[in-house]
Amino acid sequence: MKYYVLLLCACFLIACSDTRSNTDSTTKSIKPTTSNYFQGEIHYQYSYSSETLNLGYLESKRPKRGVFKYDLQHYQSIFYGASQTSYYYSGITNHAISSIDGAFDINCTDYGINPDSLLHFEVHPTEEKIQGQECMIVEFQTPNVYTRYHVSKSVFLAPDTYQKHLAFNWSLYGEQGKGGIILRAEHFFSNFTMIGEVSKIVNYENGERAWDITEDAFAQACR
Repeated sequence: MKYYVLLLCACFLIACSDTRSNTDSTTKSIKPTTSNYFQGEIHYQYSYSSETLNLGYLESKRPKRGVFKYDLQHYQSIFYGASQTSYYYSGITNHAISSIDGAFDINCTDYGINPDSLLHFEVHPTEEKIQGQECMIVEFQTPNVYTRYHVSKSVFLAPDTYQKHLAFNWSLYGEQGKGGIILRAEHFFSNFTMIGEVSKIVNYENGERAWDITEDAFAQACR
């Protein structure tokens, strides 16, 4: 189930000199500040297509929707399918835990380690707007999936939610995209495609936390 994190988390690495030049021209207008770091929820609806797999079977095994919750230090990602799987990331400890239908996994994962290999990386502009927001595109190839993200140029995650997060190259996504929230995620696997479209964005107004567990509960599960 931990493979789901890869679906809406990014995998970015250093590009060649041409790509770096392209990245500079694409992101130069992005100027995140502490006053506009996103705190809230991003809701996604997932759709699938395949030329070789039975679509009904595929949809029964994959999440139908997801919710990513962010505050200034943590995030929680929740995937709803045949089961409900949640991932809790701490920007303080740089570790994560997961639960399936409320039962916590005994494993505590160090997200300061990146096991992924990057085969291709590219950042480029787009004129498309999603949810009324201007976007840039970040896309990359890893051994198992080609991923394309439409990233906001005006709404940004707090750095603590990605700076140390090497797993899945999330820190490099934050670096290249300035932490812009992901408004569309397209994942091209060898035998199927998964697309996540934003269905709703909820801003926290009263200091709500990203987690639905306490810091003590996280510490107990992540010893």
